[in-house]
Amino acid sequence: MKHILFWHYYCLLFGMNKMNKKGFTLIESMVMVAIVAIGAAIAIPNYQVWVQTQNLKDDMVNLKGALQIARITAMANGQTVEVTMFPKNDRQYQAAGTVSEFKNGIRLAPPYPTAIRFTSSGRRSFPTGAGPQDIILQSDNGQRRMIRVSAIGDVR
Repeated sequence: MKHILFWHYYCLLFGMNKMNKKGFTLIESMVMVAIVAIGAAIAIPNYQVWVQTQNLKDDMVNLKGALQIARITAMANGQTVEVTMFPKNDRQYQAAGTVSEFKNGIRLAPPYPTAIRFTSSGRRSFPTGAGPQDIILQSDNGQRRMIRVSAIGDVR
């Protein structure tokens, strides 16, 4: 009998009645939906910017790698090796016979060189002048990153 009395007082104290209610009310559900919608409205644009930034960084790393591999290949084989940028399609480049495409929303920003050639000594050949040659990648949201190929062939 003491247990039943204890349970009765416990239920009264914590607001439980004989009909044990389960679930959420309509208002509570609507408040949760509103909170989630506000969070999504704030997060989705930031996520899209973050994705384009990461795509731009990935494409920069890939293009730098292609340029460095072309330079190493030129020195190893004792011949001139070229990395070609396609003038009609600013989303592609060709290195070592393989055509690569930039990720969605990333493209070459003009003016960009049509080709970068590395000689057998690892230096850049000079069809466009003796100074450094810049390649600029740009995302659709306006972010830009630059790769600079120096006269001695350094890719930075």
